[in-house]
Amino acid sequence: MTSVQWDLAASEYQTALRIHPDYPDVLAGYGLLEAWRGHNDDAGRMLERTFYMSQRNNPNYDFMAVNYAAVLMQTNHMDGALNVLNREIAESPSYARAWSNRAVIHYKQGETARARADAEAALRLDPENTQAQNVLRMLGGSGPSASQR
Repeated sequence: MTSVQWDLAASEYQTALRIHPDYPDVLAGYGLLEAWRGHNDDAGRMLERTFYMSQRNNPNYDFMAVNYAAVLMQTNHMDGALNVLNREIAESPSYARAWSNRAVIHYKQGETARARADAEAALRLDPENTQAQNVLRMLGGSGPSASQR
């Protein structure tokens, strides 16, 4: 995947899933690959299955949950994405990607104060979070609000 040999990567994921069809980490990787390839329906099915079959004790759970929410966002299922992200933030409040993805939803829904608050939370957790930086840039400011300086 990292060398952008997506067809080869898809073949490897298919082989791995034939061996172990219920391995959530493999299914999540394949779902992410399908999202990158623009196959959002396939990606959504895989990531949804991964989300519901995986448990919080999986060290990749947060990554999987936010990727599932991202595909929901890409397919304009904002309410579903928001539900996943709200749960993710409640259960893992230190995961910056959840905050920055939720900031995007709030931005798209015209909820600028919420978008700013979530983007700023993401940046407190991860100052290099480019998605949060981009949300703040689109909101007309690149730093914390005056009340947080």
